[in-house]
Amino acid sequence: MKTENTKLKKAHKKLITYYSNKAKKESASVSIAQHKLVKNKLQQRDAAVAELEYENVMLKEQVETLQSRLQDLETPEEGKLLQMKTNDKTYSCMTRMMVFDHIVHNVSTANIHKLILSSQSRTGVKAENIPQKTTV
Repeated sequence: MKTENTKLKKAHKKLITYYSNKAKKESASVSIAQHKLVKNKLQQRDAAVAELEYENVMLKEQVETLQSRLQDLETPEEGKLLQMKTNDKTYSCMTRMMVFDHIVHNVSTANIHKLILSSQSRTGVKAENIPQKTTV
């Protein structure tokens, strides 16, 4: 009985050492220089992606501005109806810039609606969905 136990223990120990050595051989290691090289390439690509994303945002803003200008040129001046919102939730680039200009010039948020309305009416343009105090 003892001999069987010792034989089993020896066999078990051999299996454990075999599989631990096999696992050590299979683990791939990379040199430090190669690791640094790959890490630098990854950082460069991340920086390039960030730059391209920023450029994409800027180009989208330019497209929106040009489209709003094109719409302004296509509609006749007399009795013109100005859409302040691009869809039901967001204001157009031009509207956002008007509000920004008023805020920069220290106009209170309660008066921005009135100023935009009066300036639009003096130019002969009727405006819809002018930003209110709560949305400014």
